[in-house]
Amino acid sequence: MNCTLERQQNLSHEGKNIFVHRTELTKSDFDSFTLLVEVSNAIPTVNQLFTNPDLFRGTKLACLYDDVESLATLEILTGQEFTLSGDHQILHFSCSTIVGAQAYGELFEFLIPYGDFGNGDYMTRAEYGRGGFAQTPDHIKFTVDSVEWTLRHLFEIDGVFYPADQAITIQRAAGADTIRFDKSGHVALQVRTSNINKDSAEKTAMDVCWLLQLAFAQRVAWAELRVRNGSDSHFLCRRGFAFPRKSSGSKPIHNCGDYLIKNFIETAYPIYQSDSEWWAETINWYSISREDPTIEISSIIYSMLFERLSNHLLQGRGFPKQIGEDLANILKDKKSRKAFAESLGKHLQMYASKWSSFNSMALVQQIELWNNSPSYPKKTKAAFKVTGLKPPPPLVLQQRSNLMHDGGLRMERSEILEFYFAIHQQILLLLLSMVGYRSKFFCIGLGECEMSSFFADCPDDSEHSANPDQLICENQGLSKKLIEILNAVRQFLRM
Repeated sequence: MNCTLERQQNLSHEGKNIFVHRTELTKSDFDSFTLLVEVSNAIPTVNQLFTNPDLFRGTKLACLYDDVESLATLEILTGQEFTLSGDHQILHFSCSTIVGAQAYGELFEFLIPYGDFGNGDYMTRAEYGRGGFAQTPDHIKFTVDSVEWTLRHLFEIDGVFYPADQAITIQRAAGADTIRFDKSGHVALQVRTSNINKDSAEKTAMDVCWLLQLAFAQRVAWAELRVRNGSDSHFLCRRGFAFPRKSSGSKPIHNCGDYLIKNFIETAYPIYQSDSEWWAETINWYSISREDPTIEISSIIYSMLFERLSNHLLQGRGFPKQIGEDLANILKDKKSRKAFAESLGKHLQMYASKWSSFNSMALVQQIELWNNSPSYPKKTKAAFKVTGLKPPPPLVLQQRSNLMHDGGLRMERSEILEFYFAIHQQILLLLLSMVGYRSKFFCIGLGECEMSSFFADCPDDSEHSANPDQLICENQGLSKKLIEILNAVRQFLRM
């Protein structure tokens, strides 16, 4: 494949031109492209580039990609070298998008690196002339917005990735006696061009990738778009993205010819669409937590996600005051607030002689926070109740303060893995239940789990039958000393 384009072009800056003689596109991985730009020796301008390496960010230069003349968008200068003759320089630019010429065909095909989904729901079969056949469970079909899509495994032949039907054609043309299906670990998302336009196809493919990111617990994005006519395909565009270096080894949803991915996408897609920006950010945090090998860092993200998911599920519920409306009314008025702080301070000085008015005002602020919002454990339990799930085990909610403020876990080493497996399972449960998923899933350290076993099915159980607002209003589990302080608060309110 030729990647060198000999053509006169210009890089312009402040009325000065750097003359470009040729460009050459190189690739080290799916997310890493460098455009080598050979220019006439223009040392003063080039020196400016090294003090401001993104000087030409957004500039487009013609190049060859897959033998198609394309436009590469420059990002930053990453290196420089001189030609052997010394009269030209070769500048190295990282580049983001690469856009090819317009082309038409039967299918839009999006390459998704490291998106191995397991076994497909449908087979592709190759019959042998002498009898017998080879087949592979290589694809999944699903429908979103009334349009059918297909997710296909790609198979590697001489370092290039092909769908199964094209891999069969190539091997037969080469005279192979038998057909091999060597999975590359990469997949293609396909849709008929007659059913959707290019812009809509790109957006839907991106949204499906976000959902697969939740299902696979890893970064998922399409890297390349082609248009396909039978066995022929034409490059349309390439985009930069931080792709994983390998497929996740512990995907929450792994297809085994049982329509799990199909059902997940079709159920989750309309829910994702209802607030796509919020969901994309949430799913991104979840995949980051799974990619980090440190238990403490992953658990910090999980604790943050509990709060984020709870706020989302409980928004608009108008939490009742946790201590009382009378307290809220006192704290709204500046004079009453000050008198309240002074009264509280006098009570506390009986326990701490160095207690100051500053301490009293800070405590009043904290009491106001307790009054306005339920505690982290109560809010999380209420969120689980909204989705119909049983409340999470106490172990999962006890370490948030230690994680957030100290960055560590205060527990025996023997308990750390139990805690990690439990908190991961519970955050995954809440996420999957929120997108309507009700089938089996795989959980780190715990193996295969059935969603149905985690839903509350005991209506006579008071803990499960209480509505979320009742759960939110439960006693906050305050210490004995603080209860004494709140009794003093109530006495003040009766004055």
